[in-house]
Parts: sequence; C-alpha cells; structure tokens
Amino acid sequence: MQKTDKSLWRVFAITGTLIMLVAFVISIMQYFSYRQHDTLFIVRYVSLVINTQLLAAFIYMIFNPLNFRVYAYAFYTFAVGNLIDNGNILAMVFLTAAAVFFYITGFFDSKKKLKLILLLIPLVLALAIQCYRNSFINFSISLMHMVAAAFIFSMLATLMYPEIKKLRSMHEVVYVDDPQVTEQDIDWLNKVLAGTKYITIAMETNVSESSVKAQMLKLYKLLGTHSKSEFCAMYRNSRFELKPNAGTNLS
Repeated sequence: MQKTDKSLWRVFAITGTLIMLVAFVISIMQYFSYRQHDTLFIVRYVSLVINTQLLAAFIYMIFNPLNFRVYAYAFYTFAVGNLIDNGNILAMVFLTAAAVFFYITGFFDSKKKLKLILLLIPLVLALAIQCYRNSFINFSISLMHMVAAAFIFSMLATLMYPEIKKLRSMHEVVYVDDPQVTEQDIDWLNKVLAGTKYITIAMETNVSESSVKAQMLKLYKLLGTHSKSEFCAMYRNSRFELKPNAGTNLS
C-alpha cells in the first residue's frame, strides 16, 4: 500500500472545479426557467445553491487536496439538494460517496447514532418536499428508484467488503529518520492514525493536551502535511517506525 498521492487528489479537485463551473452556469439558466413556473421558494434556488457549494468545495480542495471531510459535507449537501430537485439516482450516488468520505475520515468514530440521526433529518425533509411537489404515483416510482439503487449499492458493497477489509489490514511501513523525532513521537503518530484522540494521548503520557497538539502539528509539518485530517488522509494505511543510523529520510 502506498500513502495517498496528494498531487493526484489535486488533479481530481481541478477536474471537479471545471465540471462544476459548467454545472454552475447551467444552474443559473435553470433558476430563471424555474422562476417562471415553480412557486416553491426552495426549489427555485436549490440547484443554484448546491452547485455553488460544490464548486466552492472543489476550489478549496485544490489548495487542500487531502481534507476529505470537506468532500463528505459537500457531497452530502449535494445529495440532499438533488432529492429536493427529484434527482434521486444522482442523490444516491453522492450519498454513497459522502458515506465513504465520512467513514475514512473517522466521522462516525464517536457519537455515531446521534450523527446518523442528524444526517437523516435533512434527507427526510427533502423527501417530504419532493412528495409535496409530485403526485403520489410519481413520488412512489421515484422512491422505488432510490430503493433499487440502494439495493444495488449494498450488493456491490457486500461483494467488495472482503477486499476492502484486506486493504485496511495492510500497512505500509514508513521509516522516519530525523534527529527531531523520538520514539514517543512515533508512538503518537501511530495512535493518531488509529483514531486515538489528543486528550487520551495526553492522559496516557501525563502531559497537557495542548502540548500533545503542539508536538503533533510539528510532526505533521515534518511529514509534509498541514493538519491532522490531511495527515490521516495521506498516511491512513501506514505504520510509522523510527529508522536508526541512516541518512535523513522520510519514505
């Protein structure tokens, strides 16, 4: 397993920006079209709003390509907007993508039930708006499209789960050789990758949480990242070890 390629994700961000620029122009045209015949305020603005926020997210990711939590929020919001606008299949695609990014960034590591409930509320409200706009038959057909898409995605997830589980169990060893890095630093790096919070590390080592955070920020910078989220994204399949008696190297 190789650590996440930052330059590759920057290419994705640039490509997404170009795509969303086109979508943004189309959403402006759609707004003026809807204004003539759709009196529901939310629907008139939803396409413009969700395309604008996704465009902004991609632009942000050009400069911060490994801050995957931004993708999670942006894709989730885009999915909710598409539910309001009857784009159920596209909504399911983006919900699936959002779930993946939420998962790999550890969003559900704490308060899982509460977060799931809070994420479900906008989805239910979006479906209620869609039901209000459409006839019962049309809404039922649209809803069945979502159920069918969810069923297919669940089959694919079940099929791929063994491979995903295998990939998650594989770790590339990253040897760190720098006089500034200690065994304790290596231990902290591995604990952060495993999902351990700063406060827990602080309690285990009898230091303040602020000291742990300050030291981790130095280590992130040393490893070519700028934040905890970027570090976890780039090295999520890695395990750090201290490499003694060699030239300075981060591999």
